[in-house]
Amino acid sequence: VWSPEPQAASKSGASTIAEVVEFDHEIFAGQSNLTSFVIPANTHLLAVTGRVRTGIVGSALSGWRLGVEGADDRYGAGIGVSFNSYVLGMSGYPVTYYEDTPLKITAEGGNFGSGAVRLCAHLVTVRPPAPF
Repeated sequence: VWSPEPQAASKSGASTIAEVVEFDHEIFAGQSNLTSFVIPANTHLLAVTGRVRTGIVGSALSGWRLGVEGADDRYGAGIGVSFNSYVLGMSGYPVTYYEDTPLKITAEGGNFGSGAVRLCAHLVTVRPPAPF
């Protein structure tokens, strides 16, 4: 089974893997969107970065927030809606997700109509030693 190249590994096969997963999300109408991408279970999320690919429009829309359910601004708030606006959403403290978790994009000041963003999840996972 293919696995990303580990950044560190023990002689018995335990490893630490850092990777960046890039995906596009088409904004659909409403107050918030959940991404089809999910943070994989048992993963530490270092940051989420991204850019607006197609200007985000909507009624009375002033910006957007990026996070997860229960913490909808964990990775940024007041993010711009125009083309090439960007987000540098660092985790403020170590955050590990123990189950598959989508990102949540929330409208500020109004509702979404349409637009598109490219997001990059900066992830760290660990693997146990090889079986005996």
